Amino acid sequence: MNFNKEKITITIFFIVQFVISVLLLCFYKLVNFSLFLGFLIGSSISYLNYFISDYISLFFITKTKRTASFISFCGFLFRMVIICSIIILIIYINKYNLLNKKNLFNKNIKLAYSMYPINIISFLFGTEIYKISIFLSSITKKKINK
Repeated sequence: MNFNKEKITITIFFIVQFVISVLLLCFYKLVNFSLFLGFLIGSSISYLNYFISDYISLFFITKTKRTASFISFCGFLFRMVIICSIIILIIYINKYNLLNKKNLFNKNIKLAYSMYPINIISFLFGTEIYKISIFLSSITKKKINK
């Protein structure tokens, strides 16, 4: 991706992140900051994962096909380990909060592990935000060219 396209994509990413964060803050009375926190952590991980994959793709451009595929696979595993470790950390934080009786969902244990204080569903949505911003930047690029 050249610099102008990347700059447009980053701008769209931060605009979309801000708009969705403000929308999620509207649910403060229902679930405090859990939706907002989950989304913000997920979108930050998405941003980090994009630049890790971008760096890896620039790194293996000069390598042979076999080495490039191995480096690409290792980069994929590294990104998945980051996401899995963050999800496990979120579950431990939610479990700790449940044990201290500070959870909003004390009656439903299954919801308590995934919904409060960091919402895992909004985290997973946040991890897809950079892909959405790439899609939106390609749409705006096509509209500008017409």
